[in-house]
Amino acid sequence: MKSTIVHKESETIDSTSEKLIQLQLELTPFIGQDFFNEAGEALKRISGADYLLIGIINHADYCAETVSISSERGLEENIKYFLKGTPCENLLRGKSCVFNGGVAEKFPEDILLVEIGVESYIGIPLTNHQEEVIGLIVGLYTTKVKDPDFVRDAFRVIAERTTSELERSKMEFKLKEQKDRLKFALHAGQFGVYTWDVFKDELTFNDKIYEIIGYSREEFGHTYMDWIGLVHPDDYHQLAVERNLNYLDGKEYHAPRKLRIKRKNGVYTWVQIESYSYYIDLQRQLKRNVGIIKQIDNEVNAERELNQSLQIQKELNEKLERREKDLTQKQYRLVSKMVAMQELNKELKESRTRWAYALEGNGDGVIEWDLKTNKLYLSKRSLDILGYPKGVINTQEDLLNIIHPHNKT
Repeated sequence: MKSTIVHKESETIDSTSEKLIQLQLELTPFIGQDFFNEAGEALKRISGADYLLIGIINHADYCAETVSISSERGLEENIKYFLKGTPCENLLRGKSCVFNGGVAEKFPEDILLVEIGVESYIGIPLTNHQEEVIGLIVGLYTTKVKDPDFVRDAFRVIAERTTSELERSKMEFKLKEQKDRLKFALHAGQFGVYTWDVFKDELTFNDKIYEIIGYSREEFGHTYMDWIGLVHPDDYHQLAVERNLNYLDGKEYHAPRKLRIKRKNGVYTWVQIESYSYYIDLQRQLKRNVGIIKQIDNEVNAERELNQSLQIQKELNEKLERREKDLTQKQYRLVSKMVAMQELNKELKESRTRWAYALEGNGDGVIEWDLKTNKLYLSKRSLDILGYPKGVINTQEDLLNIIHPHNKT
């Protein structure tokens, strides 16, 4: 009978581990919003939740904004809700939170729990590398949860990946905002315009370029060499007028290129230059070059942060692959230890039983004293010899009370 129980327990462990491994593998191909949707559906299925929420924390407004909501109807429309007076507020401390029953009564201010009849709640926080809570994963149940520990472990399995996707989405959104602002600035005239008269070696800047470089018209020279003097040495190659040439309407078009220029205060700033070159004859003798300059520090920084986020994502994926390889070996070692322990307990119990049978077979009673609890366990033969019913002699004191005073020493 014992071996059957151990076998079933090992099957349960194997099944649980396989489910969590399969969950990770299912989500590997997805990124961005597709990942959030697939993760929500998968977690709802494996955890048995009636509603599964993945959200990002807006600390400024003290609220959560969902990126995925899954229910029995499928994917729901995302919502924004304030954290005050909700169980999700507890997640801001950086620890998981479980209310297995009666959660709506504990948080009467959370109208959503009451409206959809939530009985139980399981949630975990999503923290970044600075230990800041940036998101959450929450399961809502209309009944009590059979195995809340398994649900919490399932949430934790994809916590790192979900956090990385939230950070990456945030970076992409910031980058899009930067690009939108740059487009607006371009159309609103917030860009520098220059003309270089090659014959005269004379540069003409509009006010925006002087604002970018930090010099006044009187302070800065107007030759091409003056301009080159501002360029970072590592970016000289970006100045070649032959670079990225395309002929458009009889002019040579120089595609956008990025470089660093030194401002008056000695600090380098990133700019993007896009220009056209004009020629005066068929021998392609250059006459002038006209272009626009945009300051792009914010865009470069956003791209750098996005690349860092992608690198973190890559490292997390590699770490996940290594963990998946180790998981199978670890789970088999765990099962082996559990089986050995069960066998040891079985042998110990059988040995004690044989010992008791041997004594009582000789007409002897057996008394076992647990020193830690001061409890006495008397065999049926012992009770018959003493003439007491079961339950009367329970402690050492009870036994001493029935012994003749002359025999106590």
